[in-house]
Amino acid sequence: MKKRIGMWLFVLMILISNITGAQKCSAMELISLDAATVENVSLSGSVSGKNLLCSLNAVGQKSAKSITGTLSVKDNASGKVIATWKVSQQGKRLCASKKTTIKKKNSYTVSFNGTIHYASKSTSVKKEIIIYS
Repeated sequence: MKKRIGMWLFVLMILISNITGAQKCSAMELISLDAATVENVSLSGSVSGKNLLCSLNAVGQKSAKSITGTLSVKDNASGKVIATWKVSQQGKRLCASKKTTIKKKNSYTVSFNGTIHYASKSTSVKKEIIIYS
C-alpha cells in the first residue's frame, strides 16, 4: 500500500512539474514542489576515458533575475586548478555542462562559486564534489 502511495505521489510531482512549465536540465535534476522558496545547487561529474564531464544545475527562488558564477576543476594531486569556466543565465535556473581532460587514477574537486541575483538582494552559493578517475 505504501509503495503505491509513493508511486502516485511521484507521478503527481511529475505532472505538476510539467503543467507549471518547469525547464528541464537533465535526467539527474531534482524536482522541487516549492521552487518559490528553495535555492539549490547540484553538481555531478562523470569520467569517460580521459575526459571529465561536469554538470551544474543551480536553481534560485521564483523571483531570481539571474545566476552567475564560476565552475572549476582542481587536480587534487597537484593542487592546481586545471579548468575554469564563467557561467551565467538570466532567470531562476542555470544549467551548464563542461568537459576537460584528466589523468587516470587521480581525484578532482569540481566546484561552483556563484551568486543568485534578485531585485533587492544577492545570495552567494557554493558547492563542491570530489570525483575519482
